[in-house]
Amino acid sequence: DGLVTCSELLKKDSYNITIILLTDTFSDNEVFLKGLGLIRSDVKIFDISDMADNLKEVESELLTVNVLIDAIFGIGLSRKIKNPLKSYINKIQNFLNEDVFRIAVDVPTGVDSDKGEIDSDVLKVDLTLALGYAKLAHFTQPAASFCGEVKVLDIGIPDQKFKGIDLDLITEEFVSSKIPTRELESNKGSFGKVMIVGGSDEFIGASALAGIAASRTGAGLITSAIPRSIVPSFTYLF
Repeated sequence: DGLVTCSELLKKDSYNITIILLTDTFSDNEVFLKGLGLIRSDVKIFDISDMADNLKEVESELLTVNVLIDAIFGIGLSRKIKNPLKSYINKIQNFLNEDVFRIAVDVPTGVDSDKGEIDSDVLKVDLTLALGYAKLAHFTQPAASFCGEVKVLDIGIPDQKFKGIDLDLITEEFVSSKIPTRELESNKGSFGKVMIVGGSDEFIGASALAGIAASRTGAGLITSAIPRSIVPSFTYLF
């Protein structure tokens, strides 16, 4: 996925592209690289041997990048990252400037796409491009905190491939569809009544938050039964 991305970027603009092959050597991928048109003077390619023998040049190159595309594992990682790959990933992260915009293909390296778990060497990104469909890790912690903004890319996978999967995502549109419409002739008595009993001199917030939540979810009339002593502080929270 990462190599195809590089190929497409070169077709659209004159980007200066650097490729680091962390799991293979250049010779292992030479035919594929040629087929994608990536063996050219304006594309620098480092492989796994360079991470050991030519690290200074790799570091110098990474210090100049503006955008990093993480396509090391994608959804294929379900185990702990081990050396030497672990050390290579750490070195790359240490070489990058703080303002580098980081993009992950499908999920960031170090994220388990199914469980939402993370490796200790997870690569935090600003944008994740999910291929076909979003993954559980994009919305479950701790992984979601490392995915940045998530955008789903249509890659032509037919919807029928996923029939029978009993899984839904709560979205703004989904919640809006479940809230009853309010007729013009309705009043506060038309939408249910809620009584909240709680609060004390030491703990005011929970009962106030419950009242605010009831109001936001559409209750018509909300009554809070609280100690008289906390009324001024309670009403201030609204």
